Amino acid sequence: CPKEKENRSFLVPRLLPSQPSPPKKFDRLWPVPAPITTVEHQRIYVFPQAPSWLFLRVLQQLLSMSPFLTTHMLWNYGTLVGIGSHQLSYIHFNTHTSQLIVQVRINDPSNPLVLSDLKAQGLLLRHITHALENMFESHFPRLYSTVSRLVPCTHCIRSLVPEPFIFNYQSCLESLFTKHKVLFCQNIRSASRCLRIEQLAPDLALVDLPRLEESELQVKELLGEGTFGQVYLGLWRDVP
Repeated sequence: CPKEKENRSFLVPRLLPSQPSPPKKFDRLWPVPAPITTVEHQRIYVFPQAPSWLFLRVLQQLLSMSPFLTTHMLWNYGTLVGIGSHQLSYIHFNTHTSQLIVQVRINDPSNPLVLSDLKAQGLLLRHITHALENMFESHFPRLYSTVSRLVPCTHCIRSLVPEPFIFNYQSCLESLFTKHKVLFCQNIRSASRCLRIEQLAPDLALVDLPRLEESELQVKELLGEGTFGQVYLGLWRDVP
């Protein structure tokens, strides 16, 4: 049907640009240091050995997220993508260290609450990391089992520390199941070093997704059971 064809989107693989460094306008869109109204999160994937074409597959994965994700620019081993003009992500691959670095910034000078808006902070980061994890697991199962995931300290990033403290990914996951859900920069247990997991890794805490309060849920009678578990009738705010 011609009408259906008009609504289709096609992803056509192509060679990356030959330029080895970011375009000139990159410094305008991604200033260093970041403006004071900016919140930045980072995720680092360290591969024991990665093929040189790995970033091409990363780029294809990101392009497939269009139109949700806009590609502002790209070059040999880097790209700048985002949602609108206030949520940007600088993703680049270091061929010498085999590190894929994801940096996400939220900067909205017109919104003074952006620094405390955890939902906005987690949206772009979660979509990118989720897409990358799916790609690694589906297309690079051997790499997926050996890659190390590192979480740089957001307090250090905001304080412009040259080498931010690095949290272990597993410790971030484990903190989700603790009572207070906090970690400490440099492992120094003090109030000034305390970071809630929502601040450190909002994508892991799923802060941009709606939450159901346990008090609003009711578990009723058993509907069925099988090899993998049991199914109960549930009510949310008295609605099945």
